[in-house]
Amino acid sequence: MPAHVLVRILERESVLLNLETEQYFGLDETGTRMWQLVTVSPNVDSAYQELLAEFDVDPELLRSKHTGTLNRLVDSGLLQVFPADVERFRRFSALERPAQGLFLRAMVVLPLIALSLRWRGLRATQSSLKLLLSDSRAEHDPLLVSKDAAVAAHMVNAADLHGLVHPSCLAKS
Repeated sequence: MPAHVLVRILERESVLLNLETEQYFGLDETGTRMWQLVTVSPNVDSAYQELLAEFDVDPELLRSKHTGTLNRLVDSGLLQVFPADVERFRRFSALERPAQGLFLRAMVVLPLIALSLRWRGLRATQSSLKLLLSDSRAEHDPLLVSKDAAVAAHMVNAADLHGLVHPSCLAKS
Protein backbone atom coordinates (compact mmCIF):
# COMPACT_ATOMS: atom_id res chain seq x y z
CA MET A 1 0.00 0.00 0.00
CA PRO A 2 1.39 3.43 -0.88
CA ALA A 3 2.47 5.60 2.07
CA HIS A 4 0.11 8.42 0.97
CA VAL A 5 -3.00 6.24 1.44
CA LEU A 6 -5.07 6.29 4.61
CA VAL A 7 -7.41 3.36 5.21
CA ARG A 8 -10.26 3.08 7.68
CA ILE A 9 -12.29 -0.09 8.05
CA LEU A 10 -15.78 0.52 9.38
CA GLU A 11 -17.45 -2.76 10.34
CA ARG A 12 -16.96 -4.78 7.12
CA GLU A 13 -16.63 -1.86 4.70
CA SER A 14 -13.70 0.49 4.20
CA VAL A 15 -12.75 3.92 2.96
CA LEU A 16 -9.40 4.56 1.26
CA LEU A 17 -8.16 8.16 1.04
CA ASN A 18 -5.34 9.31 -1.23
CA LEU A 19 -3.77 12.10 0.85
CA GLU A 20 -1.98 13.56 -2.20
CA THR A 21 -5.06 13.96 -4.41
CA GLU A 22 -7.70 14.02 -1.66
CA GLN A 23 -9.67 11.40 -3.60
CA TYR A 24 -11.42 8.72 -1.60
CA PHE A 25 -12.83 5.36 -2.50
CA GLY A 26 -15.42 3.31 -0.63
CA LEU A 27 -15.37 -0.48 -0.65
CA ASP A 28 -18.18 -2.85 0.33
CA GLU A 29 -17.56 -6.06 2.28
CA THR A 30 -16.28 -8.03 -0.74
CA GLY A 31 -14.16 -5.13 -1.99
CA THR A 32 -12.67 -4.64 1.47
CA ARG A 33 -11.76 -8.32 1.71
CA MET A 34 -10.28 -8.19 -1.79
CA TRP A 35 -8.18 -5.15 -0.86
CA GLN A 36 -7.00 -6.87 2.34
CA LEU A 37 -5.95 -9.99 0.45
CA VAL A 38 -4.27 -8.12 -2.41
CA THR A 39 -2.15 -6.12 0.02
CA VAL A 40 -0.83 -9.22 1.84
CA SER A 41 -0.79 -11.90 -0.89
CA PRO A 42 2.33 -12.65 -2.92
CA ASN A 43 0.44 -11.80 -6.13
CA VAL A 44 -2.94 -10.82 -7.54
CA ASP A 45 -3.80 -14.39 -8.56
CA SER A 46 -3.26 -15.65 -5.00
CA ALA A 47 -5.65 -13.01 -3.70
CA TYR A 48 -8.22 -13.97 -6.36
CA GLN A 49 -7.95 -17.68 -5.46
CA GLU A 50 -8.41 -16.89 -1.75
CA LEU A 51 -11.50 -14.78 -2.52
CA LEU A 52 -12.86 -17.57 -4.70
CA ALA A 53 -12.46 -19.99 -1.78
CA GLU A 54 -14.13 -17.61 0.70
CA PHE A 55 -17.14 -16.46 -1.34
CA ASP A 56 -19.79 -18.53 -3.06
CA VAL A 57 -19.63 -16.72 -6.40
CA ASP A 58 -19.23 -17.47 -10.09
CA PRO A 59 -15.46 -17.41 -10.87
CA GLU A 60 -15.92 -15.27 -13.98
CA LEU A 61 -18.07 -12.72 -12.14
CA LEU A 62 -15.55 -12.54 -9.30
CA ARG A 63 -12.64 -12.12 -11.74
CA SER A 64 -14.49 -9.34 -13.57
CA LYS A 65 -15.30 -7.48 -10.33
CA HIS A 66 -11.80 -8.14 -8.98
CA THR A 67 -10.21 -6.79 -12.17
CA GLY A 68 -12.44 -3.70 -12.30
CA THR A 69 -11.87 -2.81 -8.64
CA LEU A 70 -8.11 -3.29 -8.90
CA ASN A 71 -7.99 -1.10 -12.01
CA ARG A 72 -9.88 1.69 -10.24
CA LEU A 73 -7.68 1.46 -7.12
CA VAL A 74 -4.47 1.51 -9.15
CA ASP A 75 -5.73 4.38 -11.36
CA SER A 76 -6.65 6.38 -8.23
CA GLY A 77 -3.19 5.85 -6.72
CA LEU A 78 -4.68 3.86 -3.83
CA LEU A 79 -2.93 0.60 -4.63
CA GLN A 80 0.40 -0.34 -6.13
CA VAL A 81 0.85 -3.61 -7.95
CA PHE A 82 4.33 -4.94 -8.57
CA PRO A 83 5.58 -5.24 -12.17
CA ALA A 84 5.12 -9.01 -12.62
CA ASP A 85 1.48 -8.73 -11.61
CA VAL A 86 0.92 -5.54 -13.61
CA GLU A 87 2.03 -7.24 -16.81
CA ARG A 88 -0.15 -10.31 -16.22
CA PHE A 89 -3.06 -8.09 -15.19
CA ARG A 90 -2.72 -5.91 -18.31
CA ARG A 91 -2.49 -8.92 -20.62
CA PHE A 92 -5.60 -10.43 -19.06
CA SER A 93 -7.47 -7.11 -19.19
CA ALA A 94 -6.54 -6.72 -22.87
CA LEU A 95 -8.29 -9.97 -23.78
CA GLU A 96 -11.78 -9.71 -25.21
CA ARG A 97 -14.56 -10.74 -22.82
CA PRO A 98 -15.11 -14.22 -24.36
CA ALA A 99 -11.37 -14.93 -24.24
CA GLN A 100 -11.23 -13.86 -20.56
CA GLY A 101 -14.05 -16.29 -19.81
CA LEU A 102 -12.37 -19.10 -21.71
CA PHE A 103 -9.08 -18.42 -19.94
CA LEU A 104 -10.76 -18.46 -16.51
CA ARG A 105 -12.61 -21.66 -17.32
CA ALA A 106 -9.34 -23.25 -18.46
CA MET A 107 -7.64 -22.22 -15.20
CA VAL A 108 -10.47 -23.74 -13.16
CA VAL A 109 -10.86 -26.89 -15.26
CA LEU A 110 -7.14 -27.66 -15.77
CA PRO A 111 -6.51 -29.00 -12.25
CA LEU A 112 -9.74 -31.02 -12.38
CA ILE A 113 -8.78 -32.59 -15.70
CA ALA A 114 -5.30 -33.35 -14.38
CA LEU A 115 -6.84 -35.15 -11.39
CA SER A 116 -9.26 -37.01 -13.63
CA LEU A 117 -6.40 -38.15 -15.86
CA ARG A 118 -4.51 -39.48 -12.85
CA TRP A 119 -7.48 -41.15 -11.15
CA ARG A 120 -9.71 -42.22 -14.03
CA GLY A 121 -7.29 -42.48 -16.96
CA LEU A 122 -7.24 -41.01 -20.44
CA ARG A 123 -10.27 -42.79 -21.96
CA ALA A 124 -12.68 -42.00 -19.10
CA THR A 125 -11.50 -38.37 -18.98
CA GLN A 126 -11.80 -38.10 -22.74
CA SER A 127 -15.38 -39.42 -22.65
CA SER A 128 -16.34 -37.00 -19.89
CA LEU A 129 -14.85 -34.06 -21.78
CA LYS A 130 -16.69 -35.01 -24.98
CA LEU A 131 -19.98 -34.95 -23.10
CA LEU A 132 -19.13 -31.73 -21.29
CA LEU A 133 -17.91 -29.90 -24.37
CA SER A 134 -20.38 -31.22 -26.93
CA ASP A 135 -21.99 -28.46 -28.93
CA SER A 136 -24.70 -28.92 -31.54
CA ARG A 137 -23.27 -26.00 -33.56
CA ALA A 138 -20.01 -27.87 -34.02
CA GLU A 139 -21.72 -30.81 -35.74
CA HIS A 140 -22.88 -28.53 -38.55
CA ASP A 141 -19.76 -26.42 -39.11
CA PRO A 142 -16.34 -28.13 -39.34
CA LEU A 143 -14.57 -24.75 -39.56
CA LEU A 144 -16.12 -23.76 -36.23
CA VAL A 145 -14.79 -26.96 -34.66
CA SER A 146 -11.29 -26.21 -35.93
CA LYS A 147 -11.40 -22.58 -34.75
CA ASP A 148 -12.81 -23.52 -31.31
CA ALA A 149 -10.19 -26.24 -30.92
CA ALA A 150 -7.38 -23.82 -31.76
CA VAL A 151 -8.67 -21.18 -29.32
CA ALA A 152 -9.17 -23.79 -26.60
CA ALA A 153 -5.66 -25.20 -27.13
CA HIS A 154 -4.18 -21.70 -26.95
CA MET A 155 -6.07 -20.91 -23.73
CA VAL A 156 -5.09 -24.23 -22.13
CA ASN A 157 -1.45 -23.46 -22.89
CA ALA A 158 -1.84 -19.94 -21.47
CA ALA A 159 -3.58 -21.21 -18.33
CA ASP A 160 -0.88 -23.84 -17.90
CA LEU A 161 1.86 -21.24 -18.31
CA HIS A 162 0.31 -18.51 -16.13
CA GLY A 163 -2.00 -20.41 -13.77
CA LEU A 164 -1.42 -21.50 -10.21
CA VAL A 165 -1.04 -25.15 -11.12
CA HIS A 166 0.90 -26.54 -14.03
CA PRO A 167 -0.36 -29.99 -15.04
CA SER A 168 2.21 -30.77 -17.74
CA CYS A 169 0.19 -33.72 -19.06
CA LEU A 170 -2.43 -31.29 -20.44
CA ALA A 171 0.00 -28.91 -22.07
CA LYS A 172 1.79 -31.82 -23.74
CA SER A 173 -1.42 -33.36 -25.04
